[in-house]
Amino acid sequence: MLNYLHLNRRQKQWVAVAALLSVVALACGPWDRLREANQQQQAAATSAVMIRNSSQLAANAYKKIETLPGYRLESRHLVRDESTGRETSQVVIKTLDEAGNFHLQTQSSDGTQTELFFVDGHTYLFDPEYQGWVDSGAGPATEVQPAGEISTTDSMHRLTQFGATPTQSGHETLNERPATRYRLTYVVAEMAELFDQELAEAPFDLRGTLWVDDETGALLKSELLLYEDETGRPAQEFILEISGIGQVDSIGIPTPVVDPVAIVAATATAAAWTILEAKMIYQDEQISIELIPLEITPAPDSVPRSARVKLLLRQLPENLGDLEPFLTQVRQQLSLSIPERNLVVGSSGYQLETTEPTKQRAELFYFFEADLAGFDHAELIFSGVGNPLFVPVPVTRATDVETDN
Repeated sequence: MLNYLHLNRRQKQWVAVAALLSVVALACGPWDRLREANQQQQAAATSAVMIRNSSQLAANAYKKIETLPGYRLESRHLVRDESTGRETSQVVIKTLDEAGNFHLQTQSSDGTQTELFFVDGHTYLFDPEYQGWVDSGAGPATEVQPAGEISTTDSMHRLTQFGATPTQSGHETLNERPATRYRLTYVVAEMAELFDQELAEAPFDLRGTLWVDDETGALLKSELLLYEDETGRPAQEFILEISGIGQVDSIGIPTPVVDPVAIVAATATAAAWTILEAKMIYQDEQISIELIPLEITPAPDSVPRSARVKLLLRQLPENLGDLEPFLTQVRQQLSLSIPERNLVVGSSGYQLETTEPTKQRAELFYFFEADLAGFDHAELIFSGVGNPLFVPVPVTRATDVETDN
């Protein structure tokens, strides 16, 4: 049996809460045990029956939250240690729209934060490494609740339902909605006495209040205070509030959504590329661009065999207008070298693939009259301002195979 007298204050506090939550088990099954105990503990059994009959009000109020046409839920859990003066807290904010999509945020006093979106059956988690939202796949909303919401909202639900008898104590208006206030009277000590005499003598006091929406019967607010001594301040506070009923805008997919697998692959590929910081004179002005050779392949259907170099041009000057004069000048400053053959040839033309003026980039092929059969790499040369830039580029033969077939 648990020796309650040898526990410290914090341990006693959690034992007290555990005793309260143990009523869940009583409410879900072993009523035969209560009936047997009733013969010896008539008063306690009577209290247990009161709990079973009246807890439906709280249970229904919580259940009806799910029927609301969108809402904002905020739950706060505060733990106060009078012996050290330390307070720890956790806040959970959930915004849910009429379609069942929601945005969930949790924050603890230690600085820990989590955030997620659940939209159209998919969960989106923020990944700070990639500065974007990751789609973690489809699944029921109940599977994506973080521990923060379970430890606050779910515990409050249990603390409100079980071990308490609601008594109407007045009317108030919360967030412009008329509500009925209920005071909660707890009888957990009597029930605990059925199972553990020492636990029943635990020095704690639990007080609670519910506010139920007069229109919908849904819970608008619950406030639970757990006192463990005579300090006058609760050792724990559980507060839940519902607001913005029917006023939540549709929640959409967060942006940007990123694919970590694709990012890793692209990063690995980019690491293998060489970025040339090319300087050139264009229209009587010196400009700088990034020139990135992506691959060299045999030009398809070329006779005699020629090669094409795929280039990515980035950081292009703004307001270039017509790209053709600029790309033509770049072609005039490009050449391809095959060191093993002591051969250097200039570019014979280009083919623009994609262009994104707003992002100042373009992707294109430059062609060279050179047969790369039997070579695994060649050198691309850019002759601009200053010394020429040289970069080796691997030769890819996949197109060779496709052409031969």
